[in-house]
Amino acid sequence: MNVYFFLNSWRNVNAFGIWDNSTFKVLVKKGTNNKMFHEEIQKINADFFTKYILDVETREFIVKKFTIRQGDTILTSSRTENSDESKQGTLGGFVTKKDDPNTKYALTCEHVIPFEDGIAFTSDTPVTHIGDCVFKSKRSDFAAIKIEESISDDCDTTFRRDDHKETNARVYEDDIKKIGTVHKIGGATKLTSGSIKSPEFYYSSPEDSGRTHRVFLVRGRDDVFSEKGDSGSLVFSRPRQGTHSYVNVVGMVSGRAEHDDKISCCYPISPALKGFEESVDLSVKFNDNLPSSSSSSSSSSPSSSSSPS
Repeated sequence: MNVYFFLNSWRNVNAFGIWDNSTFKVLVKKGTNNKMFHEEIQKINADFFTKYILDVETREFIVKKFTIRQGDTILTSSRTENSDESKQGTLGGFVTKKDDPNTKYALTCEHVIPFEDGIAFTSDTPVTHIGDCVFKSKRSDFAAIKIEESISDDCDTTFRRDDHKETNARVYEDDIKKIGTVHKIGGATKLTSGSIKSPEFYYSSPEDSGRTHRVFLVRGRDDVFSEKGDSGSLVFSRPRQGTHSYVNVVGMVSGRAEHDDKISCCYPISPALKGFEESVDLSVKFNDNLPSSSSSSSSSSPSSSSSPS
């Protein structure tokens, strides 16, 4: 019997093939008796295994797709200035034009892309230009980057929740006092969780000529909620009651308190998006097209000057 035919028909096999022209690697599912499997497969074609060393491992073979998605690290710079200056932060997520889902905008912090003619790139090699900044607000430390048409299909606009499952997302318009546990997915610290330390906090922003900014504060649950490189991460929460097919997007990580690393400074997302919509005269939304069956979430439990992350 042909070895390839045998392995294709075996349900416990995840992947297989020749490695380095010397080893025949087979990846099997957990629970497989590797010793018995090793003996059985060698009986199928003894001659084949005089040429290749059989190596059986219990694991999956996962292919990482080259997509741009929530929580990725992005790099930014000026389009025209002859300078090596660049910034790094997090692509918090995507919104799309309500009447044209192919028009996509990546969201991050204003201080991540402070240049007058700012452009953004992926941090992966090869570095890819993803788009130009079309809106910035120091008041909300918020920026929107219009995605280039050439890479639009590479952008995964679906929102991920704290268990990394895909879900719908809505802008949170209610009182932040009602929020329990919050989460974020950042370029530096990836998934972290925390609780609201202060739902409404005001501080004088040195980056905005000392103007008073309204933010909310999050305390990390197990460790820090954010670090340098997490700026731009979207802060979200599951609805507290019942089963829902969405998460609430509450705000965006801007930085953390200098006096306490566990406290992160975040800006409410609702006024930031409204300012963006008014500036460019269009309506945008987070991805909300997933059916309820593929995006059900259970209830979540409740559980200063800032320096940029």
